[in-house]
Amino acid sequence: METGTTLRLLYEEEKMTDLQIGERLGMSEHKIGRLRRYGIRTIKRVDRNIICPVATQMQVLVGCLLGDGSISKTTKSCKQRGPVECESVFECSHGQKQHGYLWWKYRLFQSWCRREPTPIENNKLRMRSVSSQYFSELRREWYPQGVKIVPDSVRRHLTPMALAVWYMDDGHFSKTGAVRFCTCAFTQSDCEMLARWLASDFDVVANVRTYGGYNYLYIPAASQISFFKIIKPFVLPLFNYKVKHG
Repeated sequence: METGTTLRLLYEEEKMTDLQIGERLGMSEHKIGRLRRYGIRTIKRVDRNIICPVATQMQVLVGCLLGDGSISKTTKSCKQRGPVECESVFECSHGQKQHGYLWWKYRLFQSWCRREPTPIENNKLRMRSVSSQYFSELRREWYPQGVKIVPDSVRRHLTPMALAVWYMDDGHFSKTGAVRFCTCAFTQSDCEMLARWLASDFDVVANVRTYGGYNYLYIPAASQISFFKIIKPFVLPLFNYKVKHG
């Protein structure tokens, strides 16, 4: 395929940035920008950053947001008005032992990102999406008062894959065989709702316990095998140690 045809496909159809196309074709971002001037219209950033998740992306996104993921507001500097609020971004980060997990997420969400994951403090890697109206709307749903909640809409996306991602993010099993989810960011009411969904939709018994003033979701050992059978097909090999009793 000719470079011009490939460039048009990547830019107009796949909505890739000059930087992403340059990385794909082995050219500099500047050169891609020059080539694009000949017959390929510039797509405005607001039009490029339209996010329309497919089913798999939505399930993993929900698992991330129940776990380590977050949606943050962004701002840009304006000489006349100072910081101006922009659309929100989705981001998540993982420590050194889980860099492979973050790259797995990045490959799934690559079309939402302008750059590859970047190193941050404590040997962590962070993945950050482009700012988008979609994430601003999602933030209003998940953070109605500025603090993360569990919206009712989560239930229709709480599939075995979403459960697996949530577990890989924030779950572990104890020496007794019980499964625990770190849900300290959520209220007692939210945790109880999650427990009800596990029981009604997956036939997994769960309850809410408190330790040190923080809530966590508890699946007793008697339900561990049932829970692991549900999520194990979607658990990455990196986390096999988390389901070794399943």
